[in-house]
Amino acid sequence: MKISDTIKSSSVAIIGMSKNAGKTTVLNAIIKENQQKTLGITSIGRDGESIDLVTGTKKPEIYVSAGAIIATAKDLLNSCDITQEILDTTGILTPLGEVIIIRALSCGFVQIAGPSTVDGLQSVCEQILNLGAELVLIDGAINRKSFSVPTLCKEVILCSGASLDSSMHKVITETHYTAQLLTIKQLEQFKQEIAYQSDSKFVVFLDDNNTYETDSPVEYSGFISKSKHRKSIKAVCINGAITDTVVKPIIESGIRNIGIIGFDASKFLLSKSYFEKLCSLDCMLQPKHEMELIAITVNPYSASGASFDKHKFIDELAKLIKPMRVPIFDVQEGRYVF
Repeated sequence: MKISDTIKSSSVAIIGMSKNAGKTTVLNAIIKENQQKTLGITSIGRDGESIDLVTGTKKPEIYVSAGAIIATAKDLLNSCDITQEILDTTGILTPLGEVIIIRALSCGFVQIAGPSTVDGLQSVCEQILNLGAELVLIDGAINRKSFSVPTLCKEVILCSGASLDSSMHKVITETHYTAQLLTIKQLEQFKQEIAYQSDSKFVVFLDDNNTYETDSPVEYSGFISKSKHRKSIKAVCINGAITDTVVKPIIESGIRNIGIIGFDASKFLLSKSYFEKLCSLDCMLQPKHEMELIAITVNPYSASGASFDKHKFIDELAKLIKPMRVPIFDVQEGRYVF
């Protein structure tokens, strides 16, 4: 089984738990496996440079075939080792200039710096698809919570490894937790609340079909904390990040069996301990837009020189991931391991 066999849609985001988690290696593998397709490639942030600009460590470069459609910043066009044709401009500015869409007329290495916002990325991906790309590959940001374009890109590949932390146990635990968040599905009992449209930051849904809406965190917290409301609350929708602070009033009030709705899994910024507290109250995170975690890749080696026992690392992670039925790939050896 190849990693490309897991891709079913026209776009996929490749996201890392940390820097040097193996995203570029995965990206290159998918490019190599899909040479017969017209590929589109872009990124949130910058990638493709041979030396990491932050850590100073050596990085794999991005190698594309002729015909690939690439969205990158204007100042990096001369750093792309390909013959290129400018297809379109985007009007989206980055610190390295406007994002320009080009076609590779020859094979070679490219550097990518795409939009830094989700809205900008969605716009660029749509342009790339309209220009004829059959599959768009999105190199996710270092911060795994800034990657998603769920209305366009539903499928996600999660990259993890020793670069995240020197503790193998912590890397496995954090990777499993992230996978849990990415695989949360909508429940039928909250369909009406999930579909509800509002510009308010906080929306509280009550059993009598009424809602309480506010933009004030203080007013939201006060409403949740009032004992007379506790048994009548059915769900809460947060238009923004769902953090420990946001769910703390729910936990402290002991409210049970409610939905906590966010835009998508990238907005679920809860610590694992607070997530577990919600679970103990039978409170359920719910995404307005579901994501599909199609693969996890593991890199047991860190750019700093540290490494894990490869077989133990994969085996221990696989024990936790197996119930999710998500395939795991060894990024270094390029093989399917579970």
